[in-house]
Amino acid sequence: MKINFGKSTPWCLFSIVMVVFFSSCARPSQQLIAHHEVTAEKLTERVESLIQENALLVQDNEKKRLEITRLQDNLAKIEEPNAGWNGSENNTSESKSSRDRANPQSQTSRLLASGNPKLTRYIQDGIEFPLSVSLKQMEEVIAIARSYIGTPHKSGGTSHSGIDCSGLVVTSFKAIGIHTLPRTALEIGRYGSVIANADDFRRGDLVFFTNTYNTSRPITHVGIYMGNGAFIHTSSSNGVTIGNLQTNMYWKERILFSTRFSS
Repeated sequence: MKINFGKSTPWCLFSIVMVVFFSSCARPSQQLIAHHEVTAEKLTERVESLIQENALLVQDNEKKRLEITRLQDNLAKIEEPNAGWNGSENNTSESKSSRDRANPQSQTSRLLASGNPKLTRYIQDGIEFPLSVSLKQMEEVIAIARSYIGTPHKSGGTSHSGIDCSGLVVTSFKAIGIHTLPRTALEIGRYGSVIANADDFRRGDLVFFTNTYNTSRPITHVGIYMGNGAFIHTSSSNGVTIGNLQTNMYWKERILFSTRFSS
């Protein structure tokens, strides 16, 4: 069969070619648009995710700010000049405390009277090793310990990146040039004069606790008494923080004794 092309045939062919050309161009454009739409959708989801993450960070920062404010308020209440050295909490029993300090045996007898066999063996192995620390030095120790507030708990740690309870005490004393204290709370408790009655605790005393975890040791935790029931220590959950022996029953029930260094 023979096909005859008229005069308009070239124009028809040209039109067909143009339609095919533009159709082929349109397909990539549509694909490109679809790609951009998918990309834009992913970016939108990422922006929304970042906004949510930022909101959570803002909430977390606000909680930390409130906690810092609370701690600062607590410090303002207890950080009065010479608070605890001659504070009102000790006035009513000052004469009795003086007699007890003049007679260390009476304080030790109180500990022995508890009937705790672990504590009895501990005392028999030796306590009240002498260590001379002035009241001014104790204030410096407290100030150094306070600089660690917020530091996370780290077993065996002795720095601002992580520290434990005895590490806080030893590091604070080393900072003022006192290197006598051993590394563990158990052995630190052998230094200084024993104060068995919590009502007689004084600012600068080291406070020792028992049964804060399961062990055969009589002493399991140590902190630095700051007066008015407050003490600074390293908590396993909150890091270096300020606790209270009067309002927090957990610590109040686990007090063992305190020790006091003579100037």
